[in-house]
This record gives sequence, structure tokens and C-alpha cells, in this order.
Amino acid sequence: MTDSQEKTPLEYWLALASVEGLGSVRIRRLITRFGSAQAIFEAELPEIARLPSFNPVLASRILTVSGNFPTFRERLNALRDQEVRVMCPEDAIYPSQLKHLPDAPGILCSVGTLTELDERCVAIVGNKEPSIEGIQLTLSLATQLVLAGFTVVSGLATGIDTYAHSGALAGMGKTIGVVGTDLSAIYPARNNPTRDEGL
Repeated sequence: MTDSQEKTPLEYWLALASVEGLGSVRIRRLITRFGSAQAIFEAELPEIARLPSFNPVLASRILTVSGNFPTFRERLNALRDQEVRVMCPEDAIYPSQLKHLPDAPGILCSVGTLTELDERCVAIVGNKEPSIEGIQLTLSLATQLVLAGFTVVSGLATGIDTYAHSGALAGMGKTIGVVGTDLSAIYPARNNPTRDEGL
């Protein structure tokens, strides 16, 4: 059965992001060569395979994944049902500061208010098993930073990251959690309330 529904740029970008061995830098090279995510899937296999750092196997993976568009559409709908905002570089809400990076992520997910990256931000990351002193310092520093008008950025991971977010929330400030997942399942799961409260 064919997928006759018109595809969106976001679906094309999600398809590219799903290809094994195709990272952000290679995706950017494809966009530069073909002009858009959609045009990549309209290209012939040899056109892709002869590009620098590509080969017939990778080109085949790219073109084969086009059969999975109904699955990508279902995934995007499921994320929207969970109030997860999904965006690609072609979207107006995609952070402008990331668009020009050679390894800018093709897909970004966010929950809550997406703070503009040109605001004053400070990243705090650290040990997953911090000492008591490290915890106290992180909580105090994060709270003082948000009181001074900074946004605290961390990884929403166990340990220092968690305390950085907690300190920012304790100071009634803004905090951004950067994770390598689509936000449908935060790891560790105990940080889901933190995500829902302030990120």
C-alpha cells in the first residue's frame, strides 16, 4: 500500500535523522547539494553515492527509508499528543543560532517555552554521583545565576545536572534541559517531574 498523503518538511527531516550512519554533517551536505530534504528523496542513488563521504550502501539506506513515512507521521502525531514540540531547520521556531552550525541537529524536540538562545545562558553539568559539597554548591550557584537573570542549561541527567535544574527552579528562574532523545521518555524517569515543572 502506498502513502498518498502529502509529506511535510518535518517528515522528510525525521526520515533523514532515522538513517543509520547519516549524521548532522552529512545531512547538511545533502541539503547543500540538493536544496531541500524533499529533493534528497527525489534524487537517484548514484547522485547521492558519489558525494564525498557517501557510498552506495548509505545512499541506499537513505532512499529505502522513504517507505517508512507513515511510521514517521504516526510518531510525530504521538509526540504532539504528549505536547512535545517537534521542529526542523525549515521551521520558523527552530533556534536561529543553531541553523548555521555545520552539525546543527536535523530534529529538535521541546517541552514548555523554548527560551531564545541569545538570552544569557550558563551551562552547568557534572558528576552523576556528586559529593554533598558538590550538590550544595550546584544548588546555590544555579539559584544565584537565575536571580541574576541567567538561564541555566544542563542535561537533565542524574547528579549535578538534576541539581542545576532544581536550583534554577528554586530561584523561580528559567532552565533548559538538553537531552539526546525525543522527550517521549526522559532518562532517568524520575526527572520527568522536573521536565514538566520548568523545562
